[in-house]
Amino acid sequence: MRIRELSRTLFASKDARGRHVEADSQLGEALRRAMAPDVTLPRDVGFVHRRLDSADIYFLVNTSNHRVRGPASFRDAHRGSQWWDPFSGAALPAGDRRVELDLAPYESRVLVFSDERLPVRAHVRQTRAPIDISSGWTLAFPDSRPMTMPQLRSWTDVPDRKYFSGVAAYQRMVDIDKSMLAAEVYLNFGEGTPVTTVEQRSGNGMRAMLEGPVREVAVVYIDGKRAGSVWRPPYEIAVGSLLQPGKNTLRVMVANLAINRLAQGPPADYRELNARFGERFQMQDMTNLQPLPSGLLGPIRLIPQ
Repeated sequence: MRIRELSRTLFASKDARGRHVEADSQLGEALRRAMAPDVTLPRDVGFVHRRLDSADIYFLVNTSNHRVRGPASFRDAHRGSQWWDPFSGAALPAGDRRVELDLAPYESRVLVFSDERLPVRAHVRQTRAPIDISSGWTLAFPDSRPMTMPQLRSWTDVPDRKYFSGVAAYQRMVDIDKSMLAAEVYLNFGEGTPVTTVEQRSGNGMRAMLEGPVREVAVVYIDGKRAGSVWRPPYEIAVGSLLQPGKNTLRVMVANLAINRLAQGPPADYRELNARFGERFQMQDMTNLQPLPSGLLGPIRLIPQ
């Protein structure tokens, strides 16, 4: 009897604070009526929210293999907000409770809302057109002299380099006008290409369903000074602080995967190893290996932003 009275007080009285949900299927709608969602995001964007005494921190990630653009709204926003780039350490103003997202495939960012005054960096927009530098590169392997590449393509198409695994050097000169350096300049290696496989449709596996224009990792140097590495979307890097008016030498060291060398064969013989230590592992998916595209595939542009 007492339990019935308490239940009516909690859920059925005039001033009841509780909300009765008759079935599990109604829970989602009941929660939406009771409280606005923490964050509303475009499809395929996931998040983790951490609340501090003076700030709310959101880790946002595009979980898809395509670019995602769209508005995001936040329930517990503070007075100021910033985008924090976990790779470069840069901080840029973001907006208020409603923020426009522009996330490359699989890109992640940190969004910080705070009541404290956050330092902001002026961001000057340029209207200059990008400079296409996809042609005129030379390519050098460790054991050979540089060869010219009128157009960028996979180095597996180069005679005798189909099975090469290692690091190769791309280089070219670029002439920079002083006016281009008024704001930041990015060296952009192009967009990735989404792919669809049986693995993706089945939901199994950990492969990123994106073929990048850099295969697989690049380290960029401007006039011998290291600008940084490129290995993920967006495939670009800030180089404005290293560029000088006039002639600049761009050098890009690119490493591919070991699978190209393994594809050449013959398969490794583990009999002696197994005889000494026992068969502690079994190689997987080693039949019918094929070399993968390697190097810079382009297009490559210098983009003022």
